[in-house]
Amino acid sequence: MESSGINASFLPNIEFPDEKVATSTPNTSGEAFSQMVKAMIDQTNEAQLDANAKAEGFARNEVGLTETVLAVNKADLSLRMLMEVRNRALEAYRELTRAV
Repeated sequence: MESSGINASFLPNIEFPDEKVATSTPNTSGEAFSQMVKAMIDQTNEAQLDANAKAEGFARNEVGLTETVLAVNKADLSLRMLMEVRNRALEAYRELTRAV
């Protein structure tokens, strides 16, 4: 019986910092988290710019509909994921400030 895997090639390619760096010291893990968030912001921006370029190309009849829709959906998913990380980080911060 053959198992079919999920093709997640449309998801943003987010590179996470090395686990050894993240667990070595508290300061380093904070830096690793900030680097991860910065990478997510940069990749989200790139996806948004690509989607905009594809939409403009579609309007000029230079890019196909499928390519445009995929780029727009990738940018949307990337932005939603970034917003969820932000929301979770704010929620964690608020929880910590309530505990103090």
